[in-house]
Amino acid sequence: MNKASYIRSLLSEEAKKLFDDIAYSIVLGANAQISLIITMIKDILLNNSSASVEDLKTSVKNIIDYYQATRGQNSRAIFNALSIIGSSALSCNYKTNRDFKNALLDSIEHFEKISKQNVDTAVKYAVNITLGQSRIMCFDYSSTVEKFISALPPDVEIVIPESRALNGGRPYLNSLVKMERKVHYIPDTCMMQVLPSCDSVFIGAETIYVDGTAFNTVGSDILSVLAGYYKTPYYVLSPLIKLDLRSIYGEHRLDSMEYDYANRYTDTISQDLLSKLNCNSVKLISVPGSLITAFICEKGVLSPQSMFPIALDYAKEIGVSS
Repeated sequence: MNKASYIRSLLSEEAKKLFDDIAYSIVLGANAQISLIITMIKDILLNNSSASVEDLKTSVKNIIDYYQATRGQNSRAIFNALSIIGSSALSCNYKTNRDFKNALLDSIEHFEKISKQNVDTAVKYAVNITLGQSRIMCFDYSSTVEKFISALPPDVEIVIPESRALNGGRPYLNSLVKMERKVHYIPDTCMMQVLPSCDSVFIGAETIYVDGTAFNTVGSDILSVLAGYYKTPYYVLSPLIKLDLRSIYGEHRLDSMEYDYANRYTDTISQDLLSKLNCNSVKLISVPGSLITAFICEKGVLSPQSMFPIALDYAKEIGVSS
């Protein structure tokens, strides 16, 4: 039995579906996947009430180790979240199964509370720096950016370029229309024409590096160059949980994430023709700090150059080391 099959076997039938939702990319986004992993951990606690403390801790540790070694390598929010949730509970000795269960549930509750506070704080700072602005461009879906949009004055117009490589603009539409926001929905190829009328640009981040680089959906790099050309402020809105702390300790940083786009062309190109084409490209790329105006997080509005000392403090805070 391989590792994935073993981890899946630890779960109830209901929770196995959550495992599959991550494994087959049915549910996307770090925050959504963290929520699913937490539910799997709770499933282990709920369905192993008669297990010994050590057996229960081992099962939970296996879940955490598995997702840190897989999804957590590309999405450091997942890695960091599981470090925060598991660090104290797994390192202590407990007399009973119930003691361990309560400690871990308390850790999860605390993590969820602090995470919400951090996002709310970052959103507040983002709203502060956009006071008086009337038109803001937001590229590719981010749940944090969506919360920022919902907190803006109702007369602010939101420009959504459809990041067509992955349809990353589309997830905004239903929620923004329900909010009765003023939305201008454009092809990403129109960004250069529309950007001069915008007061600022906001993106989220898949990962933040300690040197002030952001890692996000392809197209974020193009938009950063355009924003620099037009001198439009370009902000990365994300809580610090997205920090990839590995480079502090000399470990290799991620390269641009490759992606085969062939399956996205099946509606317009025959399968026979597609099989003869090279459709490989990338879906996640880096935006250098030199093209970013500021990172907006729970610690404030930070220049890319200030990210390294912030990252050092954050590594100590969450207990992540080499």
